Amino acid sequence: MTTSGTSGTPQSGTYFSAPQFYIYYAGPGAGGDLYQIDALGYGGTPNAVAVVESTFVIKTSGRCPDRL
Repeated sequence: MTTSGTSGTPQSGTYFSAPQFYIYYAGPGAGGDLYQIDALGYGGTPNAVAVVESTFVIKTSGRCPDRL
């Protein structure tokens, strides 16, 4: 991936900046641990940006796996 870092006219195949993501542990939730993930990605200019946010529950069985 090629990043340009400028606000001028983008060249084909370049992005203004590399994608970023943040993972936040929100604590215990119903049935597991609660995480929030935020991510953003740029197109060719700083005005072309997409932001997404998701929340996940990671469930655990509460027991250790058997040893080999």
